[in-house]
Amino acid sequence: MNRFILSRKLRTGWPRGRSVRFFMIKFTLETMLEAVVIYFRTSYGCAIFVSLVIGCGGPGADDVSKERLESMSGGPLSEVVAVSGKALVNGEANAGVNLYLYPSEGGKEISRAITGADGTYCWTTYLGCDGLKPGSYRIAFRYIPKPKKNDSDEAELDLFKSRYSNPMKVEYLLTVAAATPQPAVDYDLKME
Repeated sequence: MNRFILSRKLRTGWPRGRSVRFFMIKFTLETMLEAVVIYFRTSYGCAIFVSLVIGCGGPGADDVSKERLESMSGGPLSEVVAVSGKALVNGEANAGVNLYLYPSEGGKEISRAITGADGTYCWTTYLGCDGLKPGSYRIAFRYIPKPKKNDSDEAELDLFKSRYSNPMKVEYLLTVAAATPQPAVDYDLKME
């Protein structure tokens, strides 16, 4: 079978009824490699194969240090202040309390934190638990102790029944002052 016919058959698909076994027995190793090359040239498979073999990023892709982030952003990062604490449910520490950070005047969610089993949380801007930029914020909460993989609607799973989910109606404000870490910003939320 010449290259033109092989190329055409690979692009249009083999007629139904021919088995893969017949295909493999009929062709030599050289022809098989040719078939693979032609297939990759005519499909997105080439891009996927190349990205899997080469990988993404190149040298330093695993480096998530502050220096690397500064070099990627083209200048120094904004100052952040460490902010952490506990979010309790009826006075008890529970995993799965989601905290959502919004600008004080309203708008899109800026960041999100989730409590651990001991009820602790910390805010992240650039690197894990590095804190927040100085300013005023509103906080909303949802309690989702055991999220499921395919559940996308957090409002249905919220054990607070959306009582604390609207940042403009809930009066949980947070003011972060420059150079003043806040290690004990605690909240005690009620289920009832």
